[in-house]
Amino acid sequence: MKLRDACGPRRCAVALIILVLSGVAPAALRAQAPDTAARKITLADAIGAAQRNSAQAVQAHGQIQSAITDERVGYSAFLPTLSVGVNSAFANQGGGQNQTVLTNASGNQVVTNAGQRNNTSFASTGSVSLSYTVFDGGSRIYDLRAARASLGAAEAGSAAQTFSIAFTVTQAFYKALSAREELAAGKTQLSLADSAQRIANLQLRARTAIVSDSLRASIQVATARVAIATALNDLASANATLSRLTVSPLMVTADPADTVVSFTPLPDTAVLRQLADTSPAVKQAVAQMSATVAQEKSARAARLPQVGATYSFTGNGQNAFLGVGQPYTYGNRLSLAVSLPVLDQYQRQAAVERAQVTTANASAIARDTKLATHESLSLAVGALELARSRMIEQTASLRAAQEDLRVQLDRYRLQEATIIDVLTSQNELAQAQSALIQARFDYRVARAQIESIIGRPLR
Repeated sequence: MKLRDACGPRRCAVALIILVLSGVAPAALRAQAPDTAARKITLADAIGAAQRNSAQAVQAHGQIQSAITDERVGYSAFLPTLSVGVNSAFANQGGGQNQTVLTNASGNQVVTNAGQRNNTSFASTGSVSLSYTVFDGGSRIYDLRAARASLGAAEAGSAAQTFSIAFTVTQAFYKALSAREELAAGKTQLSLADSAQRIANLQLRARTAIVSDSLRASIQVATARVAIATALNDLASANATLSRLTVSPLMVTADPADTVVSFTPLPDTAVLRQLADTSPAVKQAVAQMSATVAQEKSARAARLPQVGATYSFTGNGQNAFLGVGQPYTYGNRLSLAVSLPVLDQYQRQAAVERAQVTTANASAIARDTKLATHESLSLAVGALELARSRMIEQTASLRAAQEDLRVQLDRYRLQEATIIDVLTSQNELAQAQSALIQARFDYRVARAQIESIIGRPLR
């Protein structure tokens, strides 16, 4: 049965609506060009660049260098203090008159050789002083232990930062890949929507469909174009993030060829927990706790007496050449001193109490870090297994949606289905594609998170 033609004004209004829906989205697409100028980079290269050049990596390296300096200071505390001093003084002071008195023929006195006599003197002193703390209650030993523990904490922190950077870069990298997959899915959706619209237009011209069929198909086309525009925007954002993380002056993007998803099985739960217990984050917390314990012992050592020895060797003389050519008068002095502050305005006890609080805090942090690592690992493993199941399910759903859409299009051509059936199938296909892309992204991120937690790559 042929349907009655719509009136002229209504057809013009429908045509205008279709034109608007078909023109807005292409304008948005033209405003965002694909990232053809971005340089493609693999995941390994992106992680390597970020680990070398990022601000976090530079800071972690600087902390290691500072800890190495502190360790050297701790070793040098066992060396004596040596000082050398030289002093040479020159003095020129006027003296009395140097005169000769004679008597002339008249009997008058005549002064000859009248002149000023100068007194010039030199004074030189040389000294060598050697001081050494014989006993300090073990403070130097504990300070050295604290420095070593701090160095271990800095190295573990650097390793943790390395895997944290890798995880952040991996997220941005896979976000860019997901945006590319969304872009491809949007193009497929647009192609299917265009096909449905052409069929609807043919059916409308043949008067076997109503005007709303074409209108609904146009809405689906506009929706597909918006999906493409959204994917382009997501891709641009991911590229910008990836460029910043890799400290690249040029725009970079994830290499589409680097899309391999590893499905190798994880180690069992017991092995993963053991790896988590030796992760960089746990090692850092334990090393920091060891450093605070050593610092507390160093603070307690201040209660004990200190014994110091000083040896000095000095030479004095009145020679402008510091004893060269004229011997000095030399002397030696050795002294031994014992000191113990009796009243220090509660400073030693306050230092000990502060160190005790710091040690208690570090111990609690180390315990919580270990438990938090187990918690994060459990969540990441659960997310990985869930994403794996979703990938399998959504792959099957995608195939079913593709087949259902093919059938509905054939039925619509034969006037056995409505445009609603076709559009519903298209929406289900788009949702299946989006769900599969998200599941694949979640799986990749969860696997990278597990590697970041345990501090080693999964093979």
